[in-house]
Amino acid sequence: MIKQFFIGVFVFLSTAGAMAQEQKIDKRLEQKYSVAELKKIQKENPQQLQYLNFVVDKGFTVMPYPKSKGTPKEILGEVTVKDLKNINIYELGLDVLKDNWQYYKIKGTDELLVIYSEDYIKEYLLKK
Repeated sequence: MIKQFFIGVFVFLSTAGAMAQEQKIDKRLEQKYSVAELKKIQKENPQQLQYLNFVVDKGFTVMPYPKSKGTPKEILGEVTVKDLKNINIYELGLDVLKDNWQYYKIKGTDELLVIYSEDYIKEYLLKK
């Protein structure tokens, strides 16, 4: 009787732990990946899904455009953003680069979209 109780508790805790560790899929990722691809990543590589969720949510920042003369050479171009509070870099056709930050002027504003590098994001996630 006690043995069955402990087995039941073990199975419950194992299942609860596995469910708690499963990463949710951010819907914004569907701009770049199919649902099937995302489910495969979720099952086979939850750390990669954690990274992708972070990229789509916090892999960038918006900051004031520099007030210097001319266009800084680091600015790669202009992007049109409908809602500055709901940016999806994949919807803009952009992606994270391995070791380079990217800078884009946001059209019609005095703002700059800065996309962090993959190396920076992974280092940040390791510290969490």
